[in-house]
Amino acid sequence: MNQTEIRDGVFFPNFETSELERSLFIEFEIRLRNAGFKYLSIPSLVTKDTYDRQDVAPWEKVFKIDDNFALAGSAEQGILEYFKNKEVEPVTIYAKNQCFRAEKSYEGFKRLREFQKIEQFAFCTEKTYKNSLDVLLGLSVDFLDYYSIKHRIVDVTT
Repeated sequence: MNQTEIRDGVFFPNFETSELERSLFIEFEIRLRNAGFKYLSIPSLVTKDTYDRQDVAPWEKVFKIDDNFALAGSAEQGILEYFKNKEVEPVTIYAKNQCFRAEKSYEGFKRLREFQKIEQFAFCTEKTYKNSLDVLLGLSVDFLDYYSIKHRIVDVTT
């Protein structure tokens, strides 16, 4: 039985693959909760101001709803929107969200525009940022290693 189906260039997982995805999300969420992370539900809609402030995706390239709102490409836009103009105490949080973005075409896919993911965030002090990054990265790497999922770590920060 095929694990997925592609119709008109759109990827559809079958029931087994969908259940596997759901189970992996649940397991990773449990690991995050056990590590002291708090969950924050993030909406998919964010403002133009948030995209402009983040300066990662140009407004012309996002999935706009109108002149002031668009669907988020990542939970980080929603996190930025939520904490805008707030003082934040050190905390580790995670968000599970639908992501919308334009991607390059790959092997028969027209475009991958929507997917789910869990993102980890740490609000920390300047003195603790290296430890916070190690915790975030460690949780992800341990999870991938546990399932023997090949991965690589790329540092693209400036």
